[in-house]
Amino acid sequence: PNHQYQHAQLGREPDATRVYLSPTTLVVLPESSLRLWKQRAQKLTCGAQLRALWLSKNDELPPASSLITYDWVILSLAWLTAESRHVKSALQQVHWLRICVVLAHDQDNFKLSSSQWDFLESLQV
Repeated sequence: PNHQYQHAQLGREPDATRVYLSPTTLVVLPESSLRLWKQRAQKLTCGAQLRALWLSKNDELPPASSLITYDWVILSLAWLTAESRHVKSALQQVHWLRICVVLAHDQDNFKLSSSQWDFLESLQV
């Protein structure tokens, strides 16, 4: 099924108040875990068509109309930190199926600040 609204199909970008209903899962994890997750995802899906967007460090965030076309959007804590500084984010224009925050084995390497938690709480699930 097509989960995009008609205006997205017409090529118009959403305005600040528009929210996209999405079947996408947002995952936040430590930068050091991105490569391992990517390897395991490739191995476990055995070539199945899993649409995943991997964002780390200086990667640019696509518009909300593109985010909703993925099964997973996986981003690093470093990326989330940079994105949380923006007043408006395309992440806030998506109603996510679920949001998962993955903690590292060594929790000292993965602590969320109150501003990062505030940003996560501003996202819609």
